[in-house]
Amino acid sequence: MSVAEKAVELYMGEKGVLFWLNKFAYTSIFIIIGGWILFQFVGPSLNLYQLDSPPFSPNSMFKCSY
Repeated sequence: MSVAEKAVELYMGEKGVLFWLNKFAYTSIFIIIGGWILFQFVGPSLNLYQLDSPPFSPNSMFKCSY
């Protein structure tokens, strides 16, 4: 392998840099969503803290008319 081929393999290979960046991006999305759920719902329900306003009801968010 030449140096250029090795560099391309390191960057785009099966376990290259792009693979690990993609894996990190997906993992961080799930961590952020999980943290938001914990902060928004679990913390207040365990009386660890109170939010300034209660969570919105689905009717007020989607403007249901019933």
